[in-house]
Amino acid sequence: MVLNVGSIVGSIGLPGQVAYCSSKFGMHGFSEALRRELDGSPVRVVYVAPRSTDTDMNDSLLREINELTGVRTDDTSVVARHVVDAISGTRNERFIGWPERLFVKINALLPGLVDRSLKKQRRLLNGSRVSDEAHAISNGVK
Repeated sequence: MVLNVGSIVGSIGLPGQVAYCSSKFGMHGFSEALRRELDGSPVRVVYVAPRSTDTDMNDSLLREINELTGVRTDDTSVVARHVVDAISGTRNERFIGWPERLFVKINALLPGLVDRSLKKQRRLLNGSRVSDEAHAISNGVK
């Protein structure tokens, strides 16, 4: 088994998180392509995509972005339980968190609807310290 743990933002590009989203989109695409390439072999490829997870890697900027945009954060034990369920289950992809799971499906079918929704988020961030710092990080300035 190959288990890749990515992120919900591997399916939904978010403003202010360009670099992070790009890396997670890559992980998601890699997992999907590898799963298809190994189809028929004994190797199973599983992709687990949590929303924000409460770890020491989360700095004050990310916590502020999550608070401003209403993104919920899960404890690592919640994510671990989902990983174990994914390993023991039959689905090849598992997206963690509600309403984020729904947002992934809507984004796949109606990306324009998600674009409009994210414009509201972007307005919340515009002009704030969060926007300036996130923009700099996304563009490799920091």
